[in-house]
Amino acid sequence: MRTKHNLAIVAQIDQAVVRGDVYWKMDEVEDRDIMISGLKGRVRYSPSFAYRQSVYERRDTSACALCGLFDRDHNHVNVRGVGMQLIGSGASFPEQAHISVFDEPVPLFASDHQVFRHDDGVEIGTLLEHPSVCYKITGESEPGRVAHTKFIMGRLAARGLSYNYYLDSSASGYIIPRTQRDSPSLGTKVGLSLAAGTHNGTPQNPQLADVEELKISIRRNCEEMMANRLAATLRETTIQGEDPATIYKWAA
Repeated sequence: MRTKHNLAIVAQIDQAVVRGDVYWKMDEVEDRDIMISGLKGRVRYSPSFAYRQSVYERRDTSACALCGLFDRDHNHVNVRGVGMQLIGSGASFPEQAHISVFDEPVPLFASDHQVFRHDDGVEIGTLLEHPSVCYKITGESEPGRVAHTKFIMGRLAARGLSYNYYLDSSASGYIIPRTQRDSPSLGTKVGLSLAAGTHNGTPQNPQLADVEELKISIRRNCEEMMANRLAATLRETTIQGEDPATIYKWAA
């Protein structure tokens, strides 16, 4: 349904296109498969980040979340997943949740999981291939899924932890508890993309103003990024080595 708010967003996108402030070409994206401590992830080179960094009033790339969301005709959005980051898990502004919409599955959606609790048509499990604690909530009961999701989120907050939250196209939920936002190994904040298995290449020198130089810098970052560095980044920013079922019982 197109509400007045949605139509206003579409109008803003149209105006940005006319001004030449929108650049997004999916066919220029290049992925490299990478194994991150058992998780089948990817390193992604996307030249659009160079345009976001240099064209959009030099705002942080997170300020351009609408780029690529609507197709040019605004008839539909091919939603394959949704992700959320909060303060402490990737968001830059306090008291705000940043929502991303995906037109493709993120890597963690393909991971096998093991169920440790059945409750009123809902299954709570943990991903087997993710090196970090990652809960999966699935089942036929929507109220049950919502209740268990809120339960886990509330108890994580009580423990002083943030989290990234994802929904796949089947409405199964995923929660990755976060211990901190920034990674010393990566030298930057870690948001919902990397926690889900995708490293988006970033400029090694973000102060560059020339678009082509920024593209080269982003590509170099992608080419030099190694699995052990991404694995260290997840160790620094998520929970590892704890039994998810025990954490869940601790929260009960």
